[in-house]
Amino acid sequence: DQLVRSQIRQFVFFNTLLENALGIQPYNRGLKEQLAKIYTLLGKRTEADRLIRDYPMTEIAVLNALYEPPPDGFTKAINIGENLLKQADMQKNVSLHVWLACAYGQQYGYAKAHGAPEEELNSIKEKVLHEIAPALSIDPGTRELFRTLWKPPPNSDDNDLASFDPDDPDLKRLLD
Repeated sequence: DQLVRSQIRQFVFFNTLLENALGIQPYNRGLKEQLAKIYTLLGKRTEADRLIRDYPMTEIAVLNALYEPPPDGFTKAINIGENLLKQADMQKNVSLHVWLACAYGQQYGYAKAHGAPEEELNSIKEKVLHEIAPALSIDPGTRELFRTLWKPPPNSDDNDLASFDPDDPDLKRLLD
């Protein structure tokens, strides 16, 4: 709990710095994208969307889409993310791989809840695993994040992989 409060204070601090910098350089795309990330993490998704509306094909647009209602949210995240991954410089973007894994995880949960056949679920699961692997390769520290998305604490909003069995052998192999 204290760690969470500390992280929120850091986000608020960076939020203030970025807002001040954007006031000086209002057309700086990099500043807008960084501030949009902070806004998203602080739950200010409308403000984040406003900042990046002129840049619909950004990694932060993938993250914001994850918080939109399904199936439109995850579908939007997948479409943007897959297009971004076609750019060579984005293939090493750990955040993009994490957020795409989350989008596919949401798709899996939605399909499972709506009675999708096993072959469709397996196909979506492969996409999740396909995004987890490069994220771990780029940054092994994402392992803990994926674990909490797979086996989230009670009442967590960030539970994109929770539809998978807690003993899923493929996820255990990658994340344990």
